[in-house]
Amino acid sequence: MIEFILSKIGILLFAVAVASVLIFFSLGMKDIFVAEQGREIASTIIKQAKGLSETDALCTSLRLNLPRYIDIYGSTETFSLSALNYFFKISAVDIGNGQNSVVFGIYKKNGKKVGKLFAVDSFNTYSKIDFVGTPVQDVDVSGQTLTWDPTAPISNVVYVVKTVVEGQEIIHFIKCGYDKKSVNPYLGCYNALGNMQGVYCVPKED
Repeated sequence: MIEFILSKIGILLFAVAVASVLIFFSLGMKDIFVAEQGREIASTIIKQAKGLSETDALCTSLRLNLPRYIDIYGSTETFSLSALNYFFKISAVDIGNGQNSVVFGIYKKNGKKVGKLFAVDSFNTYSKIDFVGTPVQDVDVSGQTLTWDPTAPISNVVYVVKTVVEGQEIIHFIKCGYDKKSVNPYLGCYNALGNMQGVYCVPKED
């Protein structure tokens, strides 16, 4: 009888151990798939922002709507158990020779805290980088960063505007929101641009 009970306990412990391994493995695979989707999103934004920085236009813009969540199948507006709740960060660091490195990062959101890095991409530019939004934080003595929370209605759009002021090209990264219920969904972005000191151009609609 005791041997029978012990054998059952052994089988149960084995089953629990196998289940734990499978759960751990599935979570690991989920992170891999989500990270890949995050890299694709960051890469897409990088290409568009870099293309804007390299254009000859004196005043141009583009709007980048951030997905509310990132899932293993791509971006989504609906939360699921496999979806990643995340922060989107853009950092700019002076790397010398008149260049700035612009780094785009996707971080796991742990409540209100920034968690581990899931995806990152970057490009270098001779343009000056300007962040519009709060809070702008110092990376170190030579850089700054701005964070977007795509679940917040006032922080789900990266509005990128290129201007030229006194011969200096400037790329403005504006944190603003898309309000689908509004007659003008991007009004907050345009108001943020209008309130910027020293920027007088009106970029064409992208």
